[in-house]
Amino acid sequence: MYEPVISSIKKNSYEISGWFEKHLKRIPVPLLASVVIKDSGFKTTISGINFFPLGLNHIAKSDLRNTPQLVKKYFKKYHSDIEKLKKILVLATVRHSNPFYYEHLFTLVQILKKSSLKVEIGTLEMLDVPSKIKTPSKKTLKIFPITIESDRIRVGKFDPDFVLLTDSFTSDLTLKLANLKQSMNPPYKVLSFMHKRSDSLNIFNTLAKDFSDLIGIDPWLISTQFHVDTHVNFEEKSGVEKVANSTNLLLQNLEQKYREYKVIQRPSVQIVNNSGTYGMGMLSIQSTKELSELYFKKKSKRLNGKSQSVINEVLIQESVPVRPLFNKFVGETVIYLLGNEIAGGYIKTYTDKTAKNVLSSRELLFQPVGLTRGTVAKVKKKTDKTLGLLYQNISRLGGLAAGYEIDRIR
Repeated sequence: MYEPVISSIKKNSYEISGWFEKHLKRIPVPLLASVVIKDSGFKTTISGINFFPLGLNHIAKSDLRNTPQLVKKYFKKYHSDIEKLKKILVLATVRHSNPFYYEHLFTLVQILKKSSLKVEIGTLEMLDVPSKIKTPSKKTLKIFPITIESDRIRVGKFDPDFVLLTDSFTSDLTLKLANLKQSMNPPYKVLSFMHKRSDSLNIFNTLAKDFSDLIGIDPWLISTQFHVDTHVNFEEKSGVEKVANSTNLLLQNLEQKYREYKVIQRPSVQIVNNSGTYGMGMLSIQSTKELSELYFKKKSKRLNGKSQSVINEVLIQESVPVRPLFNKFVGETVIYLLGNEIAGGYIKTYTDKTAKNVLSSRELLFQPVGLTRGTVAKVKKKTDKTLGLLYQNISRLGGLAAGYEIDRIR
């Protein structure tokens, strides 16, 4: 069903190029971001935007070879004001709970070094001596303690021209960055801002509407419908009826669109904490009756966020199903952007385990998708001559949304 979208993109390629450039001149473009794409076959949209992505190590080797040129292009285009930019400090954490963060970090540092930049890794956390960390693949990272003097951050005598953040850090560490004069990406205010999922969706949907009007398609095909309910307290049973009414209205709207596009399956929605999913999980339902049942079954799981405060604002969001990509891989596609240019991506999918004595019958796989060669998307020897073009435009819309969100809070 996405063929009309592909056709419209092809017919309006010149206008699309100018449209993206117009927006990119308005906003602080992130050096690195990622978007998560859901592709149902009848619509394709994003389900998440990440300012501090992991997983660069999973993208295709053919795409990785192109990334140094994208880094050079980014700095030339967006940071030409920094005379002779040569040194980058990558700010990282030595206490990340996911060991594959360090695999991602190693790949990121290699990309920067291959871009003819001098790179050191530092941390805002207290260290007496440099920390040597082994990645899961046995590579070694050396992370140094930093010093801040006046308005500059340094690692020993290494005085960087540019600071790249790779973690959200804690609020007390974030304050150390408040008065730095070195260029920083993303800006430090992103670290302390209370992010709401609905803000990202609203910005993305606004851009998707403008983009759709430009090429003459229904915005629903590339956006995500949602509703936010405030003053909801599941613990005191207040606001539950309001959530049920909003859920019912959204499901009715989706049923109408499904009939319009002759989609046979029933629509569903997800209900999450609007300030993140911590502690609440993600409830997926197809009727308000299910919501009532889940309320009693999962009440304790929904009550508290990460900080154990009562959740009082929920996001009711259209659930976009996923289809088998390349006739095999069912899952979300993660796309990495360097300066809003496609760096590569992978399908986050599952496969059944065959080994004995395992705790789970399913194993998460990261299947690299070659995306940087024209309109072709490639997985191993299988190619799709249209999917790459669709994903490039959808993911770049997500990158614009990330830039506008930074612009709103900096």
